[in-house]
Order: sequence, then structure tokens, then C-alpha cells
Amino acid sequence: MKIVRTCRAAFVGPLFVGGLLTTTAAAAAEPFTFELDAAYDHSEFTSSGEVIVGLNPIQRQSFRTVSDDDSTRLSAVWYYNGADAGDGPLSRAGFTSRASSLGLSFTDSDGGGVTAFSVAPIGVIPDPPIVVPSLPEPPIFLPDPPPFTPIAFDPPSTDSTQVSLDARHVFKSTGWYVFGSASYDDSDTGGLDSSAESTRLLAGFGRYVGKTTSLDLAVLHVDSELQFGLTEFSDSTTEWLLGLTHIADWGGNWQYGVDLAISTVERFGNDGSVSLRGSLYPNRSVAVGLDVVTSIESALDEGTRYGAFVSWFATPRLELFAEVSTIEPLSNLGLKSEEDSYGIGIRLRL
Repeated sequence: MKIVRTCRAAFVGPLFVGGLLTTTAAAAAEPFTFELDAAYDHSEFTSSGEVIVGLNPIQRQSFRTVSDDDSTRLSAVWYYNGADAGDGPLSRAGFTSRASSLGLSFTDSDGGGVTAFSVAPIGVIPDPPIVVPSLPEPPIFLPDPPPFTPIAFDPPSTDSTQVSLDARHVFKSTGWYVFGSASYDDSDTGGLDSSAESTRLLAGFGRYVGKTTSLDLAVLHVDSELQFGLTEFSDSTTEWLLGLTHIADWGGNWQYGVDLAISTVERFGNDGSVSLRGSLYPNRSVAVGLDVVTSIESALDEGTRYGAFVSWFATPRLELFAEVSTIEPLSNLGLKSEEDSYGIGIRLRL
């Protein structure tokens, strides 16, 4: 009797697991119409340098400024012709199924910071004190200035909101698609009586040149207005963007993805940027990868951004994702700075 039960368990166990896998696979291929996202991002910007605190002799004192920014993002996407993952990665279902969509997102950000000076001055030059030749004799010595105590000036707090609308339509019979977006950003800086507004308009087109490979071209126009007290500034730029997306099998159940974007713009000595994102999919539910963003040529050292990300579908309709990034130390006008950030989020498909 014990043997019979053992044999039955040995048969029912695999049958149950097989049925569960079949159900999961069916759910993964099942079309969905909506995606709802919620994400939180935190970034910290640090800059350091020196200020002169004495003239006779010259003395310098180091300082360090740290500012951070917290933002919350909510978004919704409607795939009006439906979307499904098919046999591709779950996180790239919209792309692999050539889905058409409309999206709306809202982001709210708050930032602030603090400045700290070193306890003691550093770097005394020159020695002895400066002598200024003058008539009549004897020479006149430059008098010692009164002691200077740096004031810890905290960076002003900022509050900004952004609203954006995105659209993409794919002509499945030909593989051509068009896309566009419009966004508005409004920010206020406390204590400085300043505010900034910007409007971004993007329009482009592309074509699938393979089952899961596409090329596209877009133009981006940005209008910005800055008000500082009673003074107003305005600026506008136009930028061209070329993009490549490719997803393919990589032996067994593994797949990989490459996303490349090149932008060209001539503004303040900046000639554009290159963005490269590489993804690995050990299975359809998991995605891990790295991304790099760097300037093509820039008059100022803007640094290179390095990032890493991970995505996991706990169920075929529930995704958890996270990312971290850092910008290598910059050095401009005697200041050294760096920026680190991380973000986490959740996505639900209906």
C-alpha cells in the first residue's frame, strides 16, 4: 500500500508542476491592455572645493556641499490594440509584440542640501607675507586683513513637477511606426525667488528591420524659461536622435538586448551624447543589465553616467524593478563633484 501511494505521488507531482508551468506560460502569452507604474527615485549630488579665507599670508579652507533629490513617479500606459510577451522577455512585451500605445506620467520632486567647511584652514602661501614695493621708503607692508569666517550657505530647496504624454502607433503590416511625446516641467527654488519652466516636444518615426530589431529617427525641441527675481531668461534647442533596438536569442533559454541612442545638438560647446544599454534575460521573467551615457564632445566636463538595473516578474502581470547609477567625479572651475542615485518601482499589467 505504501508503494502504491509513493508511485501515485511520483506521478501526480510532475503532473501538477507541469500543469503549473503550462498555466504560467499561458498567462505570460495572454494579452494585456494596461500598465500601471509607481516608482521612487533618490539622487545625491556632492561638490567640494576651496575658498580663500586670508590674504597675508594667503590661506584656503576646504568646503563640501551635499544636496539630494527625492522624486515619485506615477504612470499609466494604454495599449489600445493589446500587447503580449509572446516568446520574448516579459519586460519587453510592448516592443516585441509591436504594440501601439498611449501613455501619461506624473513626477513630483523635492530637493535640498547642506554645506560644511573644514575645521581648520589649509594651504598657507606664500611665506613670508606679501610685500608691496612703494614710495616713499621703506616699503609698505600689506596689512593683515581681519579674520574671515566662512558662512555655511545651504543650497536652496527645490520643488518641481513634470507631466508628460507619450504616443506610439505601429503599422503591423509594414513594420513602420510613428511616435511622439510632449512634456511640461515646472520648478521653484525656495529662498532665491527663482523659477523655471520647460516644454519638450518630440516626434519621430522608425521601422522594424527584423522580427525584434528596429531603427528610428526623432527630433526633440525644448523651450525653457528661467526667472530670477525681476530678470527673465529664455532658451530653445533642437536635437536629433537616432536609435537602435535589438533583441535576440542567446542559446538555451537566454536572450539579450541592445539599445543604442545617439543625439546631436550644438549648444554651449556640447555636440550631443551617446547612450548604450545592454540587457541579459536568463529567462523570460528576469532582466539584468548595464547602461552608459557619455558626451560626444563638451566644453565642460559633464562626466560619464554608469548604471545597472534589474527587473523581475513575480507573476506574469506583476513586475518589480530597481536601478542604481553614478556619474564619475567631475572637475570644473576648481570644483570636484559626483552624483549617485537609485530607484525602485512596481508595474502592474491588466
